[in-house]
Amino acid sequence: MSRKALFDPKLYPVCDCHLGSSDVSRTITKDMMKKLPQIDTNRLRLASFKPDDAELVYAYASNPNVARYTSWQPHETVADSAGWIEYALSHQDLEHESLNCPWAIRKRDDSLIGCISFKRTSITTGRIDYVLSESEWKQGLMTEAALAVLSWAFTHVDGIQEIESGGLTENVATVNLLRKCGMTLRKTANHHFAKFGDEEKEVSYFSITRDERKANRASREAG
Repeated sequence: MSRKALFDPKLYPVCDCHLGSSDVSRTITKDMMKKLPQIDTNRLRLASFKPDDAELVYAYASNPNVARYTSWQPHETVADSAGWIEYALSHQDLEHESLNCPWAIRKRDDSLIGCISFKRTSITTGRIDYVLSESEWKQGLMTEAALAVLSWAFTHVDGIQEIESGGLTENVATVNLLRKCGMTLRKTANHHFAKFGDEEKEVSYFSITRDERKANRASREAG
């Protein structure tokens, strides 16, 4: 599979975990690998990918059901997954204006089950995207990871006032997940996707603002 097929730059209308075009290649350094902060939840640990995670990534990224609603094709070989990890590690960035955090999602037994990313898209906005192994669906794990990343971003990223996400409207699981995270549907729009034979599909765009998150927390505490 070509690197172009693995890293479709038209990723952001679809809720998945890619980080953009692979046209620019960077050398992975130990400094890059140490920068990503670790986030712990009740059942999960979010941390940087490791170069030797390729087989674990391939285990979920090769599943057509996992890739069904994403902008990327299922990985065909472990080498595809190794190439994706190399790309993710070389593009993770904690600089204020170019923040880009692709976390590996691991269970407390250290098994790798997916990915969730936060990327700064402007001075005041950011975006989360994610992917999860099919064997871990319907357990609330992705909601747990997404809420943790939202909390981290609003707490630690200066200037962020709104966080966005979204996906194909037909992907009911993602639409429900984003609502559970307190996000509001802002709009829908039709897009043509090369992956789907240039077929037009409706995309739902969600977001949550800092003020909305505070109001949601206050409502839960009062209720």
